[in-house]
Amino acid sequence: MYTSDSLSHKVSYDLRTFLYDKLQHLSFAFHDTEHTGNLMSKATADVEQVRRFVSLGMVRSLDVAIRLVAITSILAFLNWKLALISLAFAPLTVLQSTVVLRKLRPMWLRVQEIMGESVTILQGI
Repeated sequence: MYTSDSLSHKVSYDLRTFLYDKLQHLSFAFHDTEHTGNLMSKATADVEQVRRFVSLGMVRSLDVAIRLVAITSILAFLNWKLALISLAFAPLTVLQSTVVLRKLRPMWLRVQEIMGESVTILQGI
């Protein structure tokens, strides 16, 4: 956990540095059309999501892959018919997860827009 957390903070630091450098070199016209609050909200949320993925997602992905192979092997060794019946529900679980994620994505984008508008309003006060 320490290694993945350390790596995630390094990645987020590099992303923030890159993002800051990129924003500094954009034209004035871009900054006239974009609200600072929107930029800050999106940048903060996106960098935090990448950091979470690096610290948790990569580790859990490896963990899930190893467990899936191990459990499938053990089930097949013990009773291959029961293993096939048990694993028949795996595609349904993946499909349902995909459907839920596709529904949540637009909601999350809307939340980011609202947060950007709120930060823009608060900046003007």
